[in-house]
Amino acid sequence: MNFGHHIRPLTGETGWPMWKRNIRDLLDYHERAIKVTDGKLKRLESIDADAQESSCHKTKIRRYGCVRKDKEGSSVSGGVCIFTSLDVPSSALPPRTSLQAVAVRIHSTSLITVCCLYLPPNAVIHQQNLNNLVDQLPAPFVILGNFNGHSILWDLAICSPSLLPNLNLSVEKDLYNSDHFPIVLSQYYDASGKTFPTTYSYNRADWALFTLLAVIPDVMVKTESVDTAVQVATNVLIAAADLSIPKSSSHSFQHYKSWWNADCQTAYKNQWKLWGIFRRCPTTENLLAFKKAKTNACRVRRQSQRQSWFRYVSSLTSSTSSK
Repeated sequence: MNFGHHIRPLTGETGWPMWKRNIRDLLDYHERAIKVTDGKLKRLESIDADAQESSCHKTKIRRYGCVRKDKEGSSVSGGVCIFTSLDVPSSALPPRTSLQAVAVRIHSTSLITVCCLYLPPNAVIHQQNLNNLVDQLPAPFVILGNFNGHSILWDLAICSPSLLPNLNLSVEKDLYNSDHFPIVLSQYYDASGKTFPTTYSYNRADWALFTLLAVIPDVMVKTESVDTAVQVATNVLIAAADLSIPKSSSHSFQHYKSWWNADCQTAYKNQWKLWGIFRRCPTTENLLAFKKAKTNACRVRRQSQRQSWFRYVSSLTSSTSSK
């Protein structure tokens, strides 16, 4: 590649910071990038396997739980992971398989099993192993992951037939620093009538009333059927909870960002406009233009957030409620 065609020659020490930045942005776009250290070009050193594994184990995302299965051995390739929001009820479902797979059950509008599967390239995968994995997944289920089934004609996601009419599959337009475009699997829903299931508000519960109502005498559970006894006790506890513990509202509330303004919207649109141009025509000029727009959009958002915070703090007085 002719670097001189894309970057102006270095004319003096004052131009060194901008020249180095242009070189770095250019090399970031190409494989086997090199870095600039003390004015010298050097190849990037390979990441130590133990250091990468240690860093991976410490990775956390706020308000998300993690279910993972790491590949054993010296190689750092492979491994699977599912992050689930702590706002959504979920439970881990570890499958008994030699395949690189993890699964969780989540409660959206109903119980759904989500499995993440990785099939290494050039690996021999036996059909029986796949069948055994599918047999362990409670229906309805969705299987996502990297199947290494390369084709320009498809993006793979496997699901139970009963889920197909309610799911929509799309592909993100941003790589997010990956070598795969993310697949987004969403459910169809009526936005105008969107509600959330009600939950008990335990911090407002009348526990004295609950204790008075949740009485289960021996005669109530002395039955020949254990299932009948469990159902009777459950009904008593639910009835007591309904009378003594308030429930949260089922209506949805959309929280808007108070700092989002017209400048943020304009910068955001320009960023994605230039991303579309770069994606259709991946030249160095288009890459640099996109990165410049992305940096500007971040700067505009930070500035708007700061100004919004200053306005809020300035509005506080001694009579302002702590709520």
